[in-house]
Amino acid sequence: MHYDIRTAALCDDSEKRVRLAAKLLAAYKINARVEAWDGTRCHLLVAAGEDAYGAQAMALARKRGTPVVTMLGDEAPPGQDGDHAVACDVPAARLVKLLVELLESNAGAEEATESDTQERLPCVLASPRLRGKRVTIALGSVSVLIDPDSGRAYAPTHSDLLHAQDNFCKPGWTVSLGNAANLVPAQCAFAGLEPFLIAATQRGRQLLPPFPTGQYRLETWPDFGSLPSMARLMHLASALTADSCTPTALESAMGRTTSASEVGALLWALAASDLLQSAGPAPRASPAPSSRKPSRTGIWGAIARRFGLAPELG
Repeated sequence: MHYDIRTAALCDDSEKRVRLAAKLLAAYKINARVEAWDGTRCHLLVAAGEDAYGAQAMALARKRGTPVVTMLGDEAPPGQDGDHAVACDVPAARLVKLLVELLESNAGAEEATESDTQERLPCVLASPRLRGKRVTIALGSVSVLIDPDSGRAYAPTHSDLLHAQDNFCKPGWTVSLGNAANLVPAQCAFAGLEPFLIAATQRGRQLLPPFPTGQYRLETWPDFGSLPSMARLMHLASALTADSCTPTALESAMGRTTSASEVGALLWALAASDLLQSAGPAPRASPAPSSRKPSRTGIWGAIARRFGLAPELG
């Protein structure tokens, strides 16, 4: 499994230490990538305990149930309960051991079960009966109007939009055709539909099933808005615009810079926004040509075999 580790407000030495530890995880058959914190979901956060930005990142990570490693300076406050506090100059071996413990213990926490993945909201919105339709999605007291005609997602408040994004890939949503919550768009907070769906599916990508096998293409460039750290996804969209391809081919084309879950989440978002077009089933591998020469039958075949000419005539 691929793991995403985020860092927030670390000094250069601490950042290098974390990246070295992530590389050493390969000895435990753990594939991990370290990137700067961008607000999206991850498997583990390493942040500076004495920095305001680091504290903000840790607060959001704790709210999501993401494991947190707090790197402390000489005069930094201790980490909160549930955080694993280490010194900035922690030995690499100890940091590696801590990362292994946290990643393996949390491996199943964010994974979708086979029985409920097809009921995830992005999968429902990407279904043929709802693609391109105006629908209302609701989770508890939060309702969001998905409006493809205007290209926007509406909710009573910005907090509702953020809450919807954070929980978009979790079970429990209801979907109704039309404006079931009677929201008044002119009085609502809104976000661009495609940036909203892309950000929401990326945050919960570990909860989504693989995208169905097939050939897909984009005929319209999606609106990525001002989404941070979306360069890799834009490369994927560019590949889909240039030619039709399969999810596996997209993942292979990006190498180790993009995980399968990122590719799948983007495809679910593009399908839910009704931009992704099917270009047919995935191509089947052509059978290798047989090296066996066709046998000759009849009188000429018998004569050829009799005089040892079968190879030449075959």
